Amino acid sequence: MADRALAASLALLLAGCSATSSADIMADTFARLDSIRTERKTQVEKKLEAMMEKVQAAGTNPALARAFARFRPGAGTGQPSGPMAALEDRELDKTYLEEYYYFYDILFIDKSGQVFYTIRRESDLGKNLFTSELSSTLLAQKLKSGGKVEFVDYHFYSPSKEPAAFFIHPVEVDAKTTGWIAFQFSSAALKEIMSAETGLGKTAEVYLANESKVMLTQSRLMAGNTILSQQVETEAVARAIVSGQGNGIILDYRGVRVFSSFEKFQFAGASWVIIAEVDEEEVITLRFMENREYYYDKIFQRLPAGPPVAPRPRLLFDENVKVDINEYGYARENEVVATAGVTTCTAVVIQYPGKFAYLGHAYPLDRVYYNAMERRLLDAYYHLAGSVHGDKVVDLVGGMIRQISHFDIYPSETRRLEATLLAPHHKSFARITDKLLESGLFLSQIKILSLPSARYADVAVEVDSGMVTAHWVSTDKSEIWTSAQGAPTLESLVKEIMEYRG
Repeated sequence: MADRALAASLALLLAGCSATSSADIMADTFARLDSIRTERKTQVEKKLEAMMEKVQAAGTNPALARAFARFRPGAGTGQPSGPMAALEDRELDKTYLEEYYYFYDILFIDKSGQVFYTIRRESDLGKNLFTSELSSTLLAQKLKSGGKVEFVDYHFYSPSKEPAAFFIHPVEVDAKTTGWIAFQFSSAALKEIMSAETGLGKTAEVYLANESKVMLTQSRLMAGNTILSQQVETEAVARAIVSGQGNGIILDYRGVRVFSSFEKFQFAGASWVIIAEVDEEEVITLRFMENREYYYDKIFQRLPAGPPVAPRPRLLFDENVKVDINEYGYARENEVVATAGVTTCTAVVIQYPGKFAYLGHAYPLDRVYYNAMERRLLDAYYHLAGSVHGDKVVDLVGGMIRQISHFDIYPSETRRLEATLLAPHHKSFARITDKLLESGLFLSQIKILSLPSARYADVAVEVDSGMVTAHWVSTDKSEIWTSAQGAPTLESLVKEIMEYRG
């Protein structure tokens, strides 16, 4: 039930609504993020409380009590050996598998700090937490402080080579502590809750951080490990620590603008912050997609030709990678890819600046120029007419996208792509933009340059700099050189149209 409610909430967040005002967008997005954050926090708390209840009841478990008494150094009966030791091992392993399997390990520790038995027999077995290299661990420091320690927050625990928290059950005889049973709780134990992606779209995520501003869970948006290794020096964490909870549009730990909902909460003495965030780029893009016809009409009234640059005719020389009509070309570092005579066609650039660039010269019969019904009618016409034009119909933009996604980038690198569309006309821009958005790009990654007074344009892309240069030639043969660098993205145009004040 909770998962269905969460998915429904996220679907509403990412779908948006017909309202386009800045206040409506922010109010709706924050309301949904607050709901997601609250739902996940409740799940985390229930999980931890269930573990605590299990540990608190451990004192009545006879198998654990016998193991502590039997294996503890100096016990009256001495250490078990032979068949007796094997029997004790099997009984304890059986208890672990049946009742405590959700804990990574169970450590038996005497009053002196000696780890005299563990389930997994890792390198902490036989070590003294108070005098060995493990004395610097948070587990050792908490136990040395005395008292009835119940929970030790996540910290790197070298015997397991990973972050771990511990639930502690003190062992007492005649009201005096003789040692502890420590239930090791892996960071992976919260993964199912925090990393669930149902309904999250491309960039929404929920994660935990501690008061030291370090991430306690794995980032959904970063490939490498982030648990106890990723600093979260963000406004969200700072404000949560001081004021408890709130929301805002901030720069996240990646330096990306996000809508952020945050809250500080306590568990057994540990203080954590839970953060639910979604990239501003995705929120704006999805609002646009819900009302795209309205926005396209207004975007086409604002399209620039691009900032002027000095003439650069050498970009069109023969030694560059040349692209003819109805095909695309590929260039790598130290290369330039160019095409000439873009009139009723459209130049489509998709590049990873500094690594590669694709430049397509899309023919007016390309499938991207038409919707599904128009395409079927056109195909039928050419079939009946027996025209050779039908044989020239391709899906140029789709081919470029498939090539890039299959061979050039990992999915996580999609955000590094930049797309530029260039043509004297507007006919193809909406459908090409739709195709790019459907492939995973955001409005912030797309630019459109257009000069309706031009008769044609020549286009060149320099891979190393990522610079896209357009040479516009008018009917009177006057020339203008412009660049995509410095031109507004579609996101900035849409924000201007909706008077966004985020």
